Amino acid sequence: MKLKSLIVSCAMLAATTLFAQTNKPVLTVENFTGSINPQAITMLRNQVIAGIQKSGRVDVIDINNEAALKAEQERRMKEEAMADAGRVEEMKSLMSNCILKGNVDNFTVTREQYKTLDGKMATRFVAVVNFSLSILNASNGTLVSQQNFTSRGTGDTEQLAGSDALSANGKYLERFINNAYRAEGKVVELDDQDAKKVKTLYISLGTDDGVQKGQKIEVFKEVTIGGQVSKKLVGEITIQEVMGPSVSLCKVNKGGDVILSEFGKGTSLPVRTKEQKAGFFDF
Repeated sequence: MKLKSLIVSCAMLAATTLFAQTNKPVLTVENFTGSINPQAITMLRNQVIAGIQKSGRVDVIDINNEAALKAEQERRMKEEAMADAGRVEEMKSLMSNCILKGNVDNFTVTREQYKTLDGKMATRFVAVVNFSLSILNASNGTLVSQQNFTSRGTGDTEQLAGSDALSANGKYLERFINNAYRAEGKVVELDDQDAKKVKTLYISLGTDDGVQKGQKIEVFKEVTIGGQVSKKLVGEITIQEVMGPSVSLCKVNKGGDVILSEFGKGTSLPVRTKEQKAGFFDF
């Protein structure tokens, strides 16, 4: 299948590199691997980068567009780099704390006949792509998160079907990134409340952390068990409005009474973005 024209339309996506001074983690995207058409791999990688950036949770470094990173990676492959502690620290400062690797396992396009609403037979193309993404800790290579993806697309031509399949992963990628990078903060101020419970409150997560309106947040209280500080889940809130770099207004869904009581005692109430589950129709 010819994907050259599709890659041209996506080329600018891979050229975007973010270095905003925020609290967001930085994720370095390496070149993807696979035994299929290299053009298809490139296009999928571009779409993955765009999907990750859309999540707003991380800043992305495309290793192909960071000359310093690429040169440093090549240099570190040499044996003499092992004892060069200063350069290793420089690399860590340039690089993210995590690396994204991708592998495309399969990409097929088939022609099929189907019946239209008026009973006539027509032809369309169906594309299916299977790929996996892995996030690794950059300092020690340990696996942080991994997921397999299957995407299906249709179109009147092979190119349209391929484009549809390769670009249909936005919400899945966003969920993957949000679950791998769960933002953490704390309750900073109570807002609307009565004598029994708090109804709205403010937390220390905002645009710098990539949180979004409608996102669910877990609320904990810190407890000391056996001399060690631990966290106990006490409530759940939903972001109503992201108000700044490090502040959001939230509606309290559960635990408003406990939150009111514990906050009044001066108890620290950490918060963390809730793990996003796949919906019934998410395949």
